[in-house]
Amino acid sequence: MEGTSDSEIGFWQYKSLLQAGEQGISAISKVHETLGGVANIGVLREDGEFLIYAAHPENRVYTFGLGKLKMVSTALHSHDDFLFQAIFPEARSIELLPLHTVLTL
Repeated sequence: MEGTSDSEIGFWQYKSLLQAGEQGISAISKVHETLGGVANIGVLREDGEFLIYAAHPENRVYTFGLGKLKMVSTALHSHDDFLFQAIFPEARSIELLPLHTVLTL
């Protein structure tokens, strides 16, 4: 490790947990617990699986459909529905991911 950013520290912790045999969902939860704070964490795994851990109460995570795609996005620190009015107005099946849960796509 060369830096001190939380993203780099979290990456190396996650990688270390995987190397020790931890599964992806459990590893991402443990990294968040170790680092503390209120971060959302996303991991795109080598096999194409995407994990997102929702834990920021002021920047919630949403899933939604857009055409044939299943999408995930944070609220962009907006407390209204700006994300869906201005950026993804065609979104359908919008769901708020509960805090402190991991979604696998």
